[in-house]
Amino acid sequence: MSITAILFVVAIAFSLVATVLHVALVIKGFKVSVGWGLVSLLVPFGSLIFAFTKLESPQKMIWATALLLASFIAGICWTVASYQTAQAAIGAAEAATKGMSEAAKEINDLEGLDDLQL
Repeated sequence: MSITAILFVVAIAFSLVATVLHVALVIKGFKVSVGWGLVSLLVPFGSLIFAFTKLESPQKMIWATALLLASFIAGICWTVASYQTAQAAIGAAEAATKGMSEAAKEINDLEGLDDLQL
């Protein structure tokens, strides 16, 4: 398994963890009030705002830190894996272009032969 595939698997795993944590914070937000639930659901980073302002001290550090860490790791893995995939695609395209130009050159050389004796 290549490093890119491993990075994609890690990114998916941490994205799922971040999604579960976000959904849990949205549910906690709706339990506090409809307003906090909507803020957690609709506002970017709203669930983190809710975690830092409305949860008790030990709880908010665990939820917010876990969500931030999972999101950060997933983002880094997605970025690196996507970059590596793009680089591989560019390399393959360059190799194909080089191969096509060499093939065209060979065809031109073969077309230049007038008599082939078998």
